[in-house]
Amino acid sequence: MTYLLSRAVLNRFSGGDQFYGYRTSLELVVSLAPALALSAHRLSDRARRWFTPIAVLQVVLIAPGAMVDGFHSPVADVWWRNAFLDALSSRPLEILPLAGVALVGALFAVHLLKRPRVDRLLEADSEVAGHVVAEREGPTAPVR
Repeated sequence: MTYLLSRAVLNRFSGGDQFYGYRTSLELVVSLAPALALSAHRLSDRARRWFTPIAVLQVVLIAPGAMVDGFHSPVADVWWRNAFLDALSSRPLEILPLAGVALVGALFAVHLLKRPRVDRLLEADSEVAGHVVAEREGPTAPVR
């Protein structure tokens, strides 16, 4: 949280006319990914139910601005308008297909990750990683 707050204070937007606005939220997702990976097994049932829809929504909102450089808010409005919502109202025929492709891609990735074979591969990989950590720290160290 300290990192996020310090980045918000230090990160100034000093101009330009093409600012989609996904970069700061993307930094948050990337900086929190290790914490999520280490604590995912402790998620409550409610958090497990909400995680996938929120992750898919994040992909759908970020992807159009990452794929096409034409969706932006005017420079005078970048701090109080959302480029995705602006494009949705002013250029729906351009942004909806991109958002749809992102949605289908994210849902396909979720589908693949929930397959039993992929689940077994991920479990096997985490077991191998756990044994490597235990070997490095010594025979009496707990596997993390």
